[in-house]
Amino acid sequence: MYCTQCGTYNQDELTTCSNCGQEIKLPRTTWPSRPYTSPSSPPDVPYPGYQSSYSPDQPYQPYQSSYANQPPSPGGSASNRSIIAMVLSLIGIVACGPLTAIPGAILGRMEMNAIRYGKSSPSGLIMAKIGFYLGIAVSIFSCLFGLLWLLSAIASIML
Repeated sequence: MYCTQCGTYNQDELTTCSNCGQEIKLPRTTWPSRPYTSPSSPPDVPYPGYQSSYSPDQPYQPYQSSYANQPPSPGGSASNRSIIAMVLSLIGIVACGPLTAIPGAILGRMEMNAIRYGKSSPSGLIMAKIGFYLGIAVSIFSCLFGLLWLLSAIASIML
């Protein structure tokens, strides 16, 4: 029988794998009418004429089904999140103030964290920093300017 951990063929009477030491469990048979013939023979094949592409000489290699665990390539373009963070913060200077600068700062910080943990391309770090720090600065200056405008409006009414 084959080990599910490393794929090594083991004798049927063994309870642990001779290669990796993993406990070997007997597989459930789907056809109760086809028991194993002897302890020294390999297990039954799923259907007549079945030929496995597995070779006992090669170690077991798990199938890589996605790119989720692979780090991003070092060369590449900046991510969309870092570009959007910078653009939102720049729009905040001329048009909307904190309405776009605050989301720009939030996106910039999220992208800086993603780059730090290796989940995003490092080429967008400068744009993410611009979006973060400029978003904070635009928000502070917009709020201060609004407060000064409100105070001047109140002072002009009082006089």
